[in-house]
Amino acid sequence: MRPSGGGFAGLVVGGAVDAAAAERLTALLEGLSMRRLSGGIGIRHARELMRGAIDAELAGLRQD
Repeated sequence: MRPSGGGFAGLVVGGAVDAAAAERLTALLEGLSMRRLSGGIGIRHARELMRGAIDAELAGLRQD
């Protein structure tokens, strides 16, 4: 697994790019960023949510 370029669009696992996983992670990151900038969520909590989502997506990709 290695990100290439910017963001999660280049997430590669086992040689295959899973565009759906990349889109879900990007959407989550954008949403958390908006909430963070508006003061609706703390940085620590946002990081925890993002880490959990990344772990869940990678676990799903490993099963495929």
